[in-house]
Amino acid sequence: HGPNINEFWYDWIDSLPSERFLRRTVEFEEASFVRNAARIRCVDEEALKSTLLWYACSKFTDDNRAYIDAYAWDENDTDFDPRVFQAFVWSEL
Repeated sequence: HGPNINEFWYDWIDSLPSERFLRRTVEFEEASFVRNAARIRCVDEEALKSTLLWYACSKFTDDNRAYIDAYAWDENDTDFDPRVFQAFVWSEL
């Protein structure tokens, strides 16, 4: 059944997930099926915050971690900072 007027959730979607993230034990019968996106449904703000923190940290390489440890956050220098990523938010009413 669909959501009532007071229900809400956040769908976190990775449109370019890594192969490691998509690894599953479920096999699909259709050989042409390609997994090219991932979705996690977050039922509240705390779940969304945890998901975003986990996702962002899972993307950091050893070099990214070294950069983060060496340099404080600077809003004026975001071109190369690995802590910056692009996100989109939309709502359906």
